[in-house]
Amino acid sequence: MASHISDFAGLFTGHKNSYVVHVPPFTKNGNKVTASKVYYKKSVKSKEFIPLSIEDYEAHLNGSLGLAVSPLMGNNDGLRDSCYFACIDIDVYDSDITIEQIELLFADYPCIVKHSKSAGFHVFFFFKKMESSKEVREQLEFTKYILGLEVLFKKDRVEIFPEYDHVTDKKAHCLFLPFFDGKESEVKEFIKAAKKASTSVETLKKLNQNTKFNFLPVCIEAKMNAHLVAPMSNRNNFLFSVATFLISTETETSEEVFKKLGDHFIDEDFTAEELQTIYTSASKNNYSFLGRCKSSDLKNICNKNLCKDRKFSDGSAILEDGKTRILTNVDFGQLYKYASLKPFYIWEMRKTGSEGEWVKVQFDSIGLMLNQKVAQGIIGETVDTIFLTLKNEIWEKHIEAALKNMITIEVNVLADSSDLALGVRMIYQFLLEQTTPYDEPLAVFQGRAYKKDDSYFFMIESVISYLYAKGYGSKKINLYAALSCIGASTTSFQNMEVWRFYENPTFKQLVVSRNRIKEIETKTLTLEIEARYSDKKKENE
Repeated sequence: MASHISDFAGLFTGHKNSYVVHVPPFTKNGNKVTASKVYYKKSVKSKEFIPLSIEDYEAHLNGSLGLAVSPLMGNNDGLRDSCYFACIDIDVYDSDITIEQIELLFADYPCIVKHSKSAGFHVFFFFKKMESSKEVREQLEFTKYILGLEVLFKKDRVEIFPEYDHVTDKKAHCLFLPFFDGKESEVKEFIKAAKKASTSVETLKKLNQNTKFNFLPVCIEAKMNAHLVAPMSNRNNFLFSVATFLISTETETSEEVFKKLGDHFIDEDFTAEELQTIYTSASKNNYSFLGRCKSSDLKNICNKNLCKDRKFSDGSAILEDGKTRILTNVDFGQLYKYASLKPFYIWEMRKTGSEGEWVKVQFDSIGLMLNQKVAQGIIGETVDTIFLTLKNEIWEKHIEAALKNMITIEVNVLADSSDLALGVRMIYQFLLEQTTPYDEPLAVFQGRAYKKDDSYFFMIESVISYLYAKGYGSKKINLYAALSCIGASTTSFQNMEVWRFYENPTFKQLVVSRNRIKEIETKTLTLEIEARYSDKKKENE
């Protein structure tokens, strides 16, 4: 058997237990070519799939039997989730676009473009080692989008093979291989080119990160690439969107960059003066690029998932929150509310494009978040960057979305470090230590507290004196706010206005804990006294 047959089979190694054969002769209807019979190759007797062999590839190349193979390969655990080759299948029959134009579109990628049997296009990628089907598909889906294939052709006409990340069923989704009844010299030339172009997922990932127009939103880049192959019909609206984006992100160089991009559009029907008019119109008002997302020139190509993952040259990104997209150079993560006596908020953030840990940014109130200038200052001091100023309604909607997904963390007053919590704890401590153990109501007017049933009565002056005695007199503690937090209120007692506090669960817990501590202290003291008495007794003996 000739070596080029085994080399060809090696390039198109696929699922060996499920493949499709196309029986000649082939019928042509326009550009569409159909075999007289297409079926999965099985044993007539057992109905089991017949394993793919080198002879099947040979039959394909000599034209006796067409072969379609699935790139999905089995691994050690039996799950088909890997591949040695992949393909972007452009299934069109009546396009004016040539194979040379498709090759130009993919010029920066390590691939080979061939016509399919029905005059469409197969863009083949060959890998140096077995790669994860999921990772391959992720990269080729992005490549398909960013090169504008969904603009040039209907979305359902462009497929990725392997079609799935993994498959466990018996039947495979197969791709008709090139060079059916092909010339040996052309097959050998193809094999040589394929080996030279062999690549890896990591290489595809780097190429997708460094595309020609990666400083633009993905929708604009996709349409720019498509325009290089087939001029667009809504050119002026599209260029207005481009200008709007550049003006909002590339303030100093927007006009220069816009003119360079516009050079791709200038021809006999569109002059440099018309290009300048579009830029001037876009720069007259503070247009939001995000408002262009629903414009006729972009909405049909919108892909929010790819859009939010795009990182621009200045570190900014378009962040998706479910309803609103904002252009920002800061990644906003999870928002937490710490439900202490005086609630505060922690918002996880980091510089866009950074792979470091999330930084915790504290806001003492929602009002500080809503004030964009104040928020920029707080974020800037913590994250070391100032996010781009947004329209207030966009910023407010972004905060609203963050609040909807906010996680609330309850903070016990005993663990609360705020001044308000300190005031509450000092009031609790006053009541624990200064409540008279006797039924003496008049003790209230002697700097102590008096308990009746589940209520405590005391004077504010007594609490203030207690604070000074404990060394907290100089601290700015808002006792009135603290008393309000624990539900205390003023009432008439012995014809005098005093404060009344009803025991709450937290205070009851403190009372129980304090009594337990007293029991332990009493027991310890008793043991110490007994030990000393025992030692003294031994000395006397």
